[in-house]
Amino acid sequence: MRPPKNSASNNGRDRATAGPSDKSGGSGADLSGKADYHAAADDFRLLGDATRLEVFWLLCHQELSVAGIASAMGMSSPAISHHLRALRDTGLVVARRNGREVLYQAAETERCELLHRVVESVLDIECPQDRRRGRTQTH
Repeated sequence: MRPPKNSASNNGRDRATAGPSDKSGGSGADLSGKADYHAAADDFRLLGDATRLEVFWLLCHQELSVAGIASAMGMSSPAISHHLRALRDTGLVVARRNGREVLYQAAETERCELLHRVVESVLDIECPQDRRRGRTQTH
């Protein structure tokens, strides 16, 4: 995983720079960090596209090439590449080269893990990784 190039490139996702003021009335949550709200809205907007959401979900569970994703989803490689670019630009997906092939997977970040859990909860589906570990969902 590569670090953000600069604070402007991560669209305010670095919570440490959101600001020191605490206007939460003592609850400990900083509700004044507008950048946090904008970053969350950007993530939800990005995953508001059903195709991107499915690509993200697939890549949370396995590493795949563009052709592998296209095959799994029954779509063209150029269409998948378009969606991958958006997911990579926001840091939700990372790529690594394996010879001539580029493989993609969800970034191993707390943000991706939380979005993964939100998707799991909203769609009421069980993560294949949880099934293998014998975990059960609690609602």
